[in-house]
Amino acid sequence: MILQVLLRNKFVQVISLVFLWGLNACTVNMGDVLEQNKLPDMYPDYSDVTIPYNIAPLNFKIKGEPKQVVAVIKSENGTELRVSGDDVRIPIKKWKRLLEENKGKELEVKVYACWNDGWKGYPVFHWNISTRAIDPYLTYRLIEPGYFTVNRMGLYYRNIENFEEKAMVDNYPADMGCVNCHAFCQGDPNRMLFHARDKNPGTYLYADGKLVKLNTKAGPMKWPAVYPFWHPDGNYVAFSINPLRLNFYSGKEAVKELYDLQADVMVYDVKTRTVLTTPQLYDEKVHNNYPVFSPDGKKLFYCTDSLPEGDPKITTPELKLSLCAVDFDATTGKLGNQIDTLVSSDKTGKSIIHPRISPDGKYVVYTQLDYGSFYYYKAAELGIYNIETGEHRLLNEVNSSEMEGYHSWSSGGGWLVFSSQRFDGYYSLPWFTFIDEQGNASKPFVLPQENPDHYTFMVQAYNVPELLKKPIPIGMYDIMEAAESKALPSQFVMQQ
Repeated sequence: MILQVLLRNKFVQVISLVFLWGLNACTVNMGDVLEQNKLPDMYPDYSDVTIPYNIAPLNFKIKGEPKQVVAVIKSENGTELRVSGDDVRIPIKKWKRLLEENKGKELEVKVYACWNDGWKGYPVFHWNISTRAIDPYLTYRLIEPGYFTVNRMGLYYRNIENFEEKAMVDNYPADMGCVNCHAFCQGDPNRMLFHARDKNPGTYLYADGKLVKLNTKAGPMKWPAVYPFWHPDGNYVAFSINPLRLNFYSGKEAVKELYDLQADVMVYDVKTRTVLTTPQLYDEKVHNNYPVFSPDGKKLFYCTDSLPEGDPKITTPELKLSLCAVDFDATTGKLGNQIDTLVSSDKTGKSIIHPRISPDGKYVVYTQLDYGSFYYYKAAELGIYNIETGEHRLLNEVNSSEMEGYHSWSSGGGWLVFSSQRFDGYYSLPWFTFIDEQGNASKPFVLPQENPDHYTFMVQAYNVPELLKKPIPIGMYDIMEAAESKALPSQFVMQQ
């Protein structure tokens, strides 16, 4: 027994000595710090970004496994926050106070890392704190990337002011197949919808405190509605009607290509459950896709091109969509007949899809492709169109060498969230940028996570990010109850 106590005490002494040695080796002594001439290899890279004052802490790590990392964050008035550890995890209460006190100002960040050969200091970088808040919630679908399976997926929402995430619907306990195309009326979850396919299929629409399941397939329609976008008054939803297909090509590397066999545009009257369309928008010889309403509700923007002759899945490179608009009267549900071409594929030589209009009605951000109607290509890039001047360009300050895809605006404007595969060319993640009044975008930053290694070990992609003003009022049990109900039928009206 005495021997065990002695051994135990000896062991404690050794451990204590090792701990004290490590502590001394990794204590910042400014005289012993070797200053570097370039920034550290940060993950994620949050250097020199503009952020909203209500975003969660920008936690990060230094690659290479240093023994310790210290970040010193200083405000312009001299307030200082020091964070140390294996990585940089900023206390959320101190972070919120720091951002609130420094709206419209810059924070200076200095990083130190302790390596085997001692401490190294890195050049200062800055965080610019915008006075413009971002909608506090982000919703997205978590799904395995690529084409492997839809056995397990779900629609989730995250409070981006902290790290709380909740599931709206998980397709496994809800006994559903593919759940997709979640959409909200100007960021308000009190008017929302999503689609379910395969099991308990239908469009699940929540409005006026009631959740119903709809069958949007009506009249001559061969397929149900997809790609929804709400009218600002909440009484209409714009949809497209298009069956999605997937091709595989063999060669030096596997290639997959997504495309729509055809596409038509319609407007759905929520109150009467009526599909409204016109001969120009519903034509088997024309590809009409990705409809969205303008913020004032008076225009319907969409993407269009005449279908090439022959089999579309063979001649897809010939399909290049232009950005167009048509009038819409919300009092009557009447669509106009005069089509205005805003950005022509004849001039760009490219295909434009997924337009999203800024809340002030000034800019359209879209995705530009070499061809086709789906964003699943490395060549997918974000572009911007000025509605007032007619000018358009690529957002090169945001684009990367990988895919940039689905995007949406914060309801108050300025902030844009978009999907990008820039980390590894495979997993889509949500990134944020601020677009100023001149249409210039800030350096994008990825959604902050509590653990800086979150994306390293993530096995699902974030799909279709949409910003929300408040939490989603329905949950799994509400959806499971609606799933057991019969889908309400719709009617079809062709306007002349």
